[in-house]
Amino acid sequence: MDLTSELHKPLKEFSGGMKRKLEIIIGLIHNPKILFLDEPTIGLDPLTRKNLWDYLLQVKKKGDTTIFLTTHYIEEAENSDHVMIINKGKVVSFGTPEELKEDLIEEFIVISSMNNEFLRQELISAKLKFEGDGPFKVYIKEKDLQTLFQKLKSKLSLIQVHNPTLEQVYLKIIGDAKHENL
Repeated sequence: MDLTSELHKPLKEFSGGMKRKLEIIIGLIHNPKILFLDEPTIGLDPLTRKNLWDYLLQVKKKGDTTIFLTTHYIEEAENSDHVMIINKGKVVSFGTPEELKEDLIEEFIVISSMNNEFLRQELISAKLKFEGDGPFKVYIKEKDLQTLFQKLKSKLSLIQVHNPTLEQVYLKIIGDAKHENL
């Protein structure tokens, strides 16, 4: 694409994505102390979206600018210092992404072995909370993984660590709120 032809194009002829890029550039060009971003990546192509977030993470690391972000793309808030979830105009949760995940989402791993019946007996003996018939969903804190693996005699054929996301937190909070209103 010839950028010089884009530079002389009237703004009304810009695509939605190009207008969005221009809005963001205007907001960032003077290195603001506080930057309010309302749904900043709507209308952006994946590469521009990635580049924007790379740049915003650099701004965050530098620490000269406070960024307030509103978004429905929950994964965009994963790198935030603090997250506030609002439902029907009310704050329903606030904290760091890690705090929200720890408070609301149980950590688990998925494991399996060639002899799942023996593994099941080991999980019962270890008094662990688990689900399934193999593979097993075992509820355990990440810091306790090494202890678990030392206890198990079974040779594991599958180990998957589940990393909770803010989207899961959001769905749990909003889902719980909807059930309360029924």
